Amino acid sequence: MDQEKIHDPYRNSWQLKQRGGEGEPYHYDADGWEKALQMTIEAGGSIMEEKWGHKGCDIRQVGLKEGDQWKVEHDWD
Repeated sequence: MDQEKIHDPYRNSWQLKQRGGEGEPYHYDADGWEKALQMTIEAGGSIMEEKWGHKGCDIRQVGLKEGDQWKVEHDWD
């Protein structure tokens, strides 16, 4: 399992292979957890786009700097 965790490209997907523990106090649904994690990541991306008015992480390359956040207009249609 250790080697599979290292080489698997998907975060937390190793947990899908471990199905035991249902009914135990600290058990959680790995599928639901992954879905919630992906939704949180997407929400963070949307917030960053609104904050900087730019899609993508190359904010310095497009000329944005500290103090521009929440003050710029979207650079997309």
